[in-house]
Amino acid sequence: MELKMRELRGDDLFPLIHIIGKIDITDDFVEMFAARETIKVDNKEELERIIEERGYKVVARILKKIMLNLQVVKDDLNAFLAELCGVKLQQIEELGLIEKTELIKAFFKKPELLGFFKSIASFMA
Repeated sequence: MELKMRELRGDDLFPLIHIIGKIDITDDFVEMFAARETIKVDNKEELERIIEERGYKVVARILKKIMLNLQVVKDDLNAFLAELCGVKLQQIEELGLIEKTELIKAFFKKPELLGFFKSIASFMA
């Protein structure tokens, strides 16, 4: 079954924050903000590259936490994916292993999700 996800909207922030909260990544964010350093760059492109790199690191940490705690966020993640794909929850729950993995991977590759994490990363710059 080929599922297509809609673009993320502002209200998607709430289930996303709820899922992030359940995997207890708050300490990771606090650590990242506490480790904040002054960045001295010669141009805006270099600053953008650093912010993007930090955004990828945030996404990678969250993805790792979710994968390690998938059972904890399973119901919330399934419900969120069902809403994003415009299908019933049961359809998400019945996906095969490869289909489910690809769907989760597609979610974490969404440009607007990366933009959200880049925004967070910009606070650390």
